[in-house]
Amino acid sequence: MTTHEAELERLLEAELLDRARESLLAFTCYTFIGKYRVGKVHRVIAEKLEAFERGDIKRMILTVPPRHGKTQLASRQLPAWALGRNPDRQIIATSYAASLADSVSLDAKAIVASAAFARVFPDVTIGDDQKNTASEWGIDGHRGRYIAAGVGGGITGKGGDILIIDDPIKDDIEAQSVTHRERVWSWYTKVFKTRAAKDAGILLIMTRWHLDDLAGRLLEQSRRDPKADQWVEVRLPALAEETDRIPEEWRAPGEALWPWFKEADEWEKNRREDPAGHAAIGQQRPAQAGGTVIKSAWCGQFWEVLPLNGGGQWFWTVDAKAGSKDPSSSRAVIQLWYKPATREAELYLVDQVMGVWDHPETLAQMRRLANMSPWSRASAKLVEAKADGKAIMATLKSEIPGITPINPQGSKVVRARAIAPYWAAGNIWLPHPSRAPWISEFIHEITTFPASAHDDQLDAMTMAVDHAFVRDQNDPIAHLRRITGG
Repeated sequence: MTTHEAELERLLEAELLDRARESLLAFTCYTFIGKYRVGKVHRVIAEKLEAFERGDIKRMILTVPPRHGKTQLASRQLPAWALGRNPDRQIIATSYAASLADSVSLDAKAIVASAAFARVFPDVTIGDDQKNTASEWGIDGHRGRYIAAGVGGGITGKGGDILIIDDPIKDDIEAQSVTHRERVWSWYTKVFKTRAAKDAGILLIMTRWHLDDLAGRLLEQSRRDPKADQWVEVRLPALAEETDRIPEEWRAPGEALWPWFKEADEWEKNRREDPAGHAAIGQQRPAQAGGTVIKSAWCGQFWEVLPLNGGGQWFWTVDAKAGSKDPSSSRAVIQLWYKPATREAELYLVDQVMGVWDHPETLAQMRRLANMSPWSRASAKLVEAKADGKAIMATLKSEIPGITPINPQGSKVVRARAIAPYWAAGNIWLPHPSRAPWISEFIHEITTFPASAHDDQLDAMTMAVDHAFVRDQNDPIAHLRRITGG
């Protein structure tokens, strides 16, 4: 090697070390034994963990499907990196079993003891004292310590500047146990949280199993009580949705979270085979068992061929209240429904489009559908006359025939309960998942309402069922039928 080549190599190494000190992901790549396979998901997780380490986020819930590298980054690399950056920090890291917590502790300890770590943080070494064990070890000459414990175990006398809970629930059996969920909650409030030092950060990393799991309780508590801990939720679903709690510009709707590990078609297969399980473990949106207002047991009637003999009424329902491209905004939903003339007690959901559209995009979607089969068969286009709906009707009423304003009566819960008996009676038919992959998300939304994150598909659906069966005086199409005998 020439002198020039040696100098270039030295400069490159110095740049790598500088990056490793400032970037969790760069640190992970530098200290990882073997090749660390970086996906988009790991960049997102690392970015959020860096904000947590800096203190920009004091309470964070990170929910990710299994085997996507969350433990490697959050429970192994983050503590090592944080101790390198500030060797006086005290870290408490827990998991559902003490043996697992100890194993992760030893992995983090091995990182700190590695030659690669010594090059990044040359002044930080592991102390050689009587507490240098799997469950507790410290930094030589500093206050910094790493303490491991199992969920439910004692942490008496210990305090932490960074507190981590990694998977407090082992599996579905524990998740379904009310007794176990209560035990975890009691341990969190009476043991774990009391160990937090002033201005400590608390990080909960888990896969969602149940609506009432630890993440669910903490999020619900923060929603109900503004004085309670306010949590930043980083939810990373297996398949990207139209809108999430964090911007999803880094992947398109339907794209897998980490395709190298599991492709989208594999997740879709899981969704078809077990919608409820996929919603929880895959999408991080657990539902109450059996549903709330609309029960999941009522959503099992699927059609593969529409009963078109004898004709019938085709109509749209449009919930066009999304007025911006903001990912936190509600979604615009347009549904196509069919009510056979010879089967008065049946209503069929035929198709649906949904997106976080601004006003011009919503108009463009409606113009496109009006000229596309079978959407063009619809004689009525029912538009909720609120928010963007009024502006859409004003623009399109002279272009698309049949656009009619609908003014839903009562709250969303009242409207859902009003049409629930038609679901219970088996009057509603849904497209088979093989022809409509989005139907499992539709079912999840309507059966988890009012706890669901979104209710846009439910709004369009209640409008349709009300129009088809309730025949309310506020429905102008129903009123037209009465006065014309149609």
